[in-house]
Amino acid sequence: MLAALACVDYVILFDSESVQPLVEQIRPDVLVKGGKEDPAHLRSRRIVESYGGQFLLGPTVQGYSTSRLLAEVRPGASVE
Repeated sequence: MLAALACVDYVILFDSESVQPLVEQIRPDVLVKGGKEDPAHLRSRRIVESYGGQFLLGPTVQGYSTSRLLAEVRPGASVE
């Protein structure tokens, strides 16, 4: 669904716990993280902003959990 948005150039799936190596390699113009993150402590934010990129924090929706949705769709998926 994300890839279908006109404002999205690429969607990359990765299985690492940290996005940092990927951010360093592809140097995105814009990096969006989930609203539960603390932007002051995100190294990926500092990396993106160091070369003039933009960091955005996506909003959270009360009562909605993508982890829970995945657990419903894919049995055995862990819920935070």
